[in-house]
Amino acid sequence: MLVLRRKKNEGLVLNDNITLTVVDIRGDQVRLGVVCPKEVPVHRQELYDASHGHRPPPEPRPLSPHEEPFLRAIAADPADEATRLVYADWLEEQGDPLGEFLRLQCQAKGLERRERELWAQHGAAWAASLPPAVWAGP
Repeated sequence: MLVLRRKKNEGLVLNDNITLTVVDIRGDQVRLGVVCPKEVPVHRQELYDASHGHRPPPEPRPLSPHEEPFLRAIAADPADEATRLVYADWLEEQGDPLGEFLRLQCQAKGLERRERELWAQHGAAWAASLPPAVWAGP
């Protein structure tokens, strides 16, 4: 990003056919004048972002001091689902939807694991005897 200083009534030229001029400065607000060809769209940034589906990054979720022991334990052993589920329980007790999300992640991992086990045991027979619409191998 190029950053320039301009005073009131000073401007800059873009691409030989667009001129931006500082019209007024009041406190922390700057009024700009724009001269450009009619086919060049000009939008305020927040309106452009909103119309194009751009959203500002979300605010980080505030952490409770009570969460830190859970997070340290999970970081120390990320494969330990029991610790993650205890944390999920605690979050759900606090009314935090992250708890449900973590619980669903753990359940999905268990289901995927079981799906692979069943497919390893029976997949060849199922694939040979059932139409593909019934099953989808992992």
